[in-house]
Amino acid sequence: HAQAAPTWIKDTSASTASGTPLRTPSISVTAGNLIVVGALYNKGLAPAITDSQGNTYQLDKVQAVGGDRPAAVYSAIANTTGSLVVTITTPSASRLSLIVTEFSGIDTSSSRVDQTNGAGAASGTAVSSGNITTTVSGDLLVGMLSHSYIPNCVLGAGYSHLRDTGSTGRT
Repeated sequence: HAQAAPTWIKDTSASTASGTPLRTPSISVTAGNLIVVGALYNKGLAPAITDSQGNTYQLDKVQAVGGDRPAAVYSAIANTTGSLVVTITTPSASRLSLIVTEFSGIDTSSSRVDQTNGAGAASGTAVSSGNITTTVSGDLLVGMLSHSYIPNCVLGAGYSHLRDTGSTGRT
């Protein structure tokens, strides 16, 4: 849900072909801002998302995708202003990717998620999450794409590409 106009502040990412835990580079965040974490991990592993500020992350959406890497979106409200390092930990070493994005102007209640939707495909060159109808004017819409075979993404009108995780798999 939006309070004012949702505004992108900054982002960072990290990925590894095999390991656990995986930590992002440090970014400075502002207390009260929304932290959105996109995570990719091997199927069958239960990831834990934590950070250096002790923020509490809620799982907003997990989507099975083709192959063996679920895509999950978590969110938290920054407790304090200052350095933030986000960590994903899994029970065993695996291919991991994290994207951390800070937004201002977002509802800070635990009911901040208005709607979710998702889709997965094992192959092809197009993917759509399907339609949603928001209930609040000015909602922030977050999308996450996981792939290992599409070199470039073309987003729909009005959407901005924020971050890739790098050479071990784009998200």
